[in-house]
Amino acid sequence: MDYTTLVRIHASLLFASLAALLAAEVLIAGVRTDRSALARVVLVANRTSHMLAGVGLLAGLALVITGPWPLLTPWLLLSLALIGLWAMVARTWVRPWMLALEGAIGAGDGVAALSRDKRALLGRVAFLALYVSIMAVMFKKPYIPSPF
Repeated sequence: MDYTTLVRIHASLLFASLAALLAAEVLIAGVRTDRSALARVVLVANRTSHMLAGVGLLAGLALVITGPWPLLTPWLLLSLALIGLWAMVARTWVRPWMLALEGAIGAGDGVAALSRDKRALLGRVAFLALYVSIMAVMFKKPYIPSPF
């Protein structure tokens, strides 16, 4: 597989992942009325997004290995730091909320209360902001100057 094709696969997967995340956030507004069926769709959108992001990150790793960029390139270091922070936010705020939502769906109640959880909302907003920041770094990569 050539480098250009791999870049297209990487970018397409990550854009699709972001679209699924944004769709899930829009759907969460409808969950505020204790609609478990809609909450299930939110979980599917989130899982789909995370799966697409995982495969997209693997494609990105392949790009780092096969590409012309040295490992100490400033944009690469910045993006790796942002990805690490992104993973931490996902593990600390987003994943526990998704598990709680899944439990609430199974129990048949509490879905609306979870959709209004301010801490979870902050975590999801931070997750999306980091996602967009990582994408911005990828678009600007050749123009990020080295501090050395």
